[in-house]
Amino acid sequence: MKLVAFKRRLYRATNKLLVGYVSSWGTKAMTVQQVSYLTHIIFAFIEMRADGSLVVGLAPDPLNSDNVQQDPEKALYWINQLKNVMNKMTG
Repeated sequence: MKLVAFKRRLYRATNKLLVGYVSSWGTKAMTVQQVSYLTHIIFAFIEMRADGSLVVGLAPDPLNSDNVQQDPEKALYWINQLKNVMNKMTG
């Protein structure tokens, strides 16, 4: 909660959003230090449904993917990695 309060104060003081863009095809994990500077994180091609569940982009993209079947698995890996970073920051 201290982190959330800090980010709110940062936003109010600067009126700026510090946004990180994360992709499911990335190869490097985000660190606690990197995430600590951000007010928001956008995860590419992850969609949130009305019930709060997350899905990887609805349409497969064979032109930009080495393996369309593995894309949801890779995206889930990076979401979990990001959750672990956030847990380290708030835990």
